[in-house]
Amino acid sequence: MTLISYLYRLGELYALIGNLFSFARNEEAFQEKRLKWEDLRNAYGILNIEIDDVAINDLMNLRAFAMRALKRA
Repeated sequence: MTLISYLYRLGELYALIGNLFSFARNEEAFQEKRLKWEDLRNAYGILNIEIDDVAINDLMNLRAFAMRALKRA
């Protein structure tokens, strides 16, 4: 469970940092971004984390954990 939450936060951090590049280059104003599953999926792909390989059981896996967290946010 702890590993899944750490990997979720890693993907979240990577996606949020990616949102800062245009602002850091002074190309546009900062805009807070609400993350979607697609943002996390892309982050996991870039970080080379296999989403389907991180699982305890069918109900507790990285994809399900991320979906629940996104609904709460």
